[in-house]
Amino acid sequence: LYPELEKITREKYNFKDMPSLKELEQKTKMLLLNADNAIDYPEPIQPNMVLVGGLQITEPKELLNDLKSFVERGEKGTVLMSLGTNILSSTLGEDILRKILKTFESLPDYNFIWKFEAEPHNLPVAPGKNVMVSKFLPQNDLLAHENLKAFITHAGGLSTQESLWYGKPMVCIPFIADQYRTADKSVRMGVAVKMEIAKLEVDN
Repeated sequence: LYPELEKITREKYNFKDMPSLKELEQKTKMLLLNADNAIDYPEPIQPNMVLVGGLQITEPKELLNDLKSFVERGEKGTVLMSLGTNILSSTLGEDILRKILKTFESLPDYNFIWKFEAEPHNLPVAPGKNVMVSKFLPQNDLLAHENLKAFITHAGGLSTQESLWYGKPMVCIPFIADQYRTADKSVRMGVAVKMEIAKLEVDN
């Protein structure tokens, strides 16, 4: 593993006189971990490891006009959907996109805000009037809003921390790596339900 990591690191950073990864590891005095005992599985850590999970959460700002109005117009509330930065909603495939939009349409008492990385006209059908799509969303500020009732998420570490900080239940749709672990932990904690993208249907 070390030789491969060494190669990738040197190709990416190429620092002058950079020591080997083994040497860097041996010289490490402190390690900041994006984890929190309150929401992660218990595991042993060394004395020089400091948990800083949630460090990215900032004081929420007030939403801007159009976004604020849309969030507050949801009769029973508004739901946020974002699959993070590694999974693009726009690449899910026409069938899945249709199912998601049909699901949103079947819940007219709720508004839905969807982080969708392509232009709206790339959707297979036009979004309903209770759906807003945007390439970028202030996730932290949205999750803090009192009318935001739930979060459809990929169950990434940062998104999960933010959702739990603001007390928003999650619909977790994990895709890769630690997302499955985080989704399972959230379900065990009683703060989420977990779905598989391949089994996504309007009924469920």
